[in-house]
Amino acid sequence: MLSKSQIKLVKSLKHKKYRNNYNLFIVEGLKGILEAKKSNFIIEKIIITEEVYGKYKNQLSKTKIIIASENQINSISTLKNNFTGLAILKMKSYYLDHINFKDLILAIDSIKDPGNFGAIIRIADWYNIKNIVCSNDTVDVYNPKVVQSSMGSFLRVKTIYTDLSNFLNKSNYDIIGTSVNGDNIRNFSRIDKGIIVLGNESNGISKEVSQYIDKWISIKKYGNAESLNVAISSAIILDNIRNS
Repeated sequence: MLSKSQIKLVKSLKHKKYRNNYNLFIVEGLKGILEAKKSNFIIEKIIITEEVYGKYKNQLSKTKIIIASENQINSISTLKNNFTGLAILKMKSYYLDHINFKDLILAIDSIKDPGNFGAIIRIADWYNIKNIVCSNDTVDVYNPKVVQSSMGSFLRVKTIYTDLSNFLNKSNYDIIGTSVNGDNIRNFSRIDKGIIVLGNESNGISKEVSQYIDKWISIKKYGNAESLNVAISSAIILDNIRNS
C-alpha cells in the first residue's frame, strides 16, 4: 500500500522545485514504465496495480515495486485517467561535452509549452537527432507533460540546458534559424551536421540568439493561417533537411 509520505513525494514531483530537490521525476502509464525499464535511467520505484504487476512481472524484475489500487494511482497521477501505474526515476544531467557534433543538433530558444517541447523531442528522436541544446528558460524536460508528450523519446535524446547565445557564439558549425522571411526550406541542400534553432512559440528566435544565425529558412505558406505550431514546423524542417 502507498504510504502518506510516498503520496506526498509523488505529488511534489509535479513541481520543478521538488524535482530538483530530490533529483527525481515521474513517468506515468504502463507504456512509459516499460520504456523506462528498457532505458539506462535508474528507476527508484514503480507504483503499480496488482493486476498489471501480475501480467508484467518478468519485465519489471529487479525493481522496487509498490502495489496500489487503481484509485490511488489515478489520484496521484497528472494524467486524466491513469489506472495502471507510474515510476519514479532519477534525473540525468547532460552537459555540452556530452554532445556529438558530427550530427545535426537542435537548439531550443525559450520554448515554454511542455506539450510542444515533448513533441519536438519525439520528432527529434524520429529523425535520429541525439542532442537538443536549450536556453536556460526553456521548459524543464522532466516536466510531467513534457515526459508524457515525448512518448518515451526523452529517454533517448540528450537535452542540455545552457546559455544558448554563448553556445552558438563559440560554435564552429553552420547555424540555421527559422523565419517567415527566410529562404524556402525546399531549396535547402542536405546537411549532415550543423545546428538548427527553433524559437519561442509567440516571439520566435530572440535578438540575442539571432545575431549568430548564419542562414535563415522558412516553410512556404499556401493558405491563410497566421503561423504553424513550432513542433509541426520542426517536423517539416527536419524531414526536408534529412531527405533533401
